[in-house]
Amino acid sequence: MKWIGAGRLMYPPYTQDLFEEITEFLISPNKQVPNTIKEKLSEVKSFYNLRSIDYELQDVAEFLMIMVFELALRTKYNEEKGIQTTKGLTGLLYWAKKKKHLDINQKQIETVVRIRNSFAHIKRPEDLHGTLSSHIIKPVNDWINELYG
Repeated sequence: MKWIGAGRLMYPPYTQDLFEEITEFLISPNKQVPNTIKEKLSEVKSFYNLRSIDYELQDVAEFLMIMVFELALRTKYNEEKGIQTTKGLTGLLYWAKKKKHLDINQKQIETVVRIRNSFAHIKRPEDLHGTLSSHIIKPVNDWINELYG
């Protein structure tokens, strides 16, 4: 890969290939993750790859990643308990922590829930700008892998 820049500040050129490499690194479910979750993660990858066209699609991808995480938690809960749950994201995160399925702390739980809830106030595409200031995709991918690891 060719790096561009001057002096000590070197950075790779932002090409579609680079975006796709980064996406593959960030979103990589392990073999134990159920196929339904892998299919949803594939959809997240598609949005994340398109951020080279419209950067606000990164916000959409990050939100979808949290929705896939909630689906993964719900699926794991249903498999383990043998019943359908009506628990929300917060309850599922505390359940996974209590059962030691996830190594997640209180602050991380609050952050994931806050990010998910911030999307409830979006009414126009412009409202997406700046909704997420953190890169949540990699940690959520890692938690999904941990959940099914």
